[in-house]
Amino acid sequence: MRLNFERLSKKPVGVFGKGVSGRAVCGLLDRLHVSYVTYDQHNDATKSTFLIEDAQRHDLIVTSPSFHESHPWVRMATQGGCLCVGELDFASRFWPGKVLAITGTNGKTTLTEFLAFALNRIGEAAYAVGNNGVAFSSIHTLGSYDQDAWAVCEVSSFQSETLRFLKADAILWTNFAPDHLEIYPSLKDYFGAKWNLIQRLKEKGCCFVGESVERGAQQHGYRWPFKSKNFFKKQVLEKEVEQAAFPGTVFSSFPQRENYLLAREFWKWIGRDESELLLIAQDFKLPKHRLQEIRTVKNVHFWDDSKATNMAATLAAMRTFPKPIYLIAGGKSKNENVSEFAKNLQGKVKEAFLIGETALDLENAFNAVGIPCKIYNSLEEIVPIAYELALQDTDIQHVVLSSGFSSLDMFKDYKQRGDFFESIVQAIYSK
Repeated sequence: MRLNFERLSKKPVGVFGKGVSGRAVCGLLDRLHVSYVTYDQHNDATKSTFLIEDAQRHDLIVTSPSFHESHPWVRMATQGGCLCVGELDFASRFWPGKVLAITGTNGKTTLTEFLAFALNRIGEAAYAVGNNGVAFSSIHTLGSYDQDAWAVCEVSSFQSETLRFLKADAILWTNFAPDHLEIYPSLKDYFGAKWNLIQRLKEKGCCFVGESVERGAQQHGYRWPFKSKNFFKKQVLEKEVEQAAFPGTVFSSFPQRENYLLAREFWKWIGRDESELLLIAQDFKLPKHRLQEIRTVKNVHFWDDSKATNMAATLAAMRTFPKPIYLIAGGKSKNENVSEFAKNLQGKVKEAFLIGETALDLENAFNAVGIPCKIYNSLEEIVPIAYELALQDTDIQHVVLSSGFSSLDMFKDYKQRGDFFESIVQAIYSK
C-alpha cells in the first residue's frame, strides 16, 4: 500500500509534536511546498491543543513517536476522518533508496550507527535515522542520494506499531525482553508492536533475529509469515554470542557481541567479506552512555551505562565483570518484575545504591535475596559514598551506573543522567 500524498495534502497537513521529529516533518513539507499546522502542548507550535473540530481542517496527520495510538489527539483525529501516520512512515514515502530497519529491546542504536558507519566506509551512501535522534524526514536535507543509498532506520516499538507504508529491504531484530510495560498492557502486546515491522519486509527481503526473538514469537503465538523461497530468516544463537570474541573492537564485551553477529550476517547477505567488517569495527566507537569506563580513581573504576533503561540491559552489563560490583540502580518504573531482577543479580552485586521511583521496590527485592542495599536521594549523594566504600577494598573495584530503569522520574533523558554522573566522577578525580 502506498500513501496517496497528493490527495491527502489538498488540505493543510496536521503535525503532532514540534520536537526533533515534528520540526523535520515541517522542513520536508516546506520542501514539498505543502501547507501545514503544528500542534504541541509544550513547544512553539501553531496550536497547543487539538479538538475534534480541528480534525475537519485536515485529511492527513503526521505524528511524532511520542503520540501513541491511544493518545487523545490521535483518537480524535481518527474519529474525525483523518489518516494518522507516524513520522518514520511518512518520510519513507519520499525515500527512493533502500531501507535497513533495526529494532530490538536493546542494542538497536549501536547496531544502527555501526552499520551506517560501515556502509559509508565501503563507499555506499548510508544514513542512520529514526529512534537514534535523527528524524527520517531530515534525511532529505543531508545531501544527494539515489536508489542505491541506504536509510539505516532504528525503529522503536512505538514507531513500529503504527507502520503501514514503509517497506524494508532487510530487518535486524536484536533481542526481546520485557520493557515499556507501563505503556503496553502485556508482554504479548509489546512483542506485537515490534512484530508489525516484520509485516513491512519486502517479499525478497531478509530478516536476521536474535534467539530471544525466536523464543518470543513461539511464546506469544506469532508465526513467521513468509513461505516464499525468496524470504530468508537467520537466527543468531545465544551459544554463538557466548563463544564469540572480537578483540580490539567495542564488540568484545558481552552486551555488544550479539550486535556484531547480526551485523556480520547482514554484511554477508549484501555480498561483502567479513574480514572487511572486522577491520571497520576496530575504528568504530560506541555512542555515549553504553557501558563505558569513564574514569579510574586510584583502584576504583567508574562505568557509565545510563543507556541501560531496562532490566535486561543491566543484567547483560553485569556479565562483563568477573567479580561482584558496586551497582547504582533505579529510576522510573516500567511495571517489570523486580523480584526476578534481584534474583538474577545474586552473586554479581557487592552492594547496591538505589535511587528514583523504583528504589523502595528494589530495596525490598534486594533484601529478600541478600544483596546489601540502601536508598539515596540523588546521584550527588551516591557517587562519593560508593567511591569511599570501593576505595576500602585493596583489589580493583568497579562502580557502575546501570540503572535498569528509565531516567524520566529525575532527568530529561538517559543522556542527561549519564552526563551528570560523569560530572560527579570528574569532580572526585579533580580533587
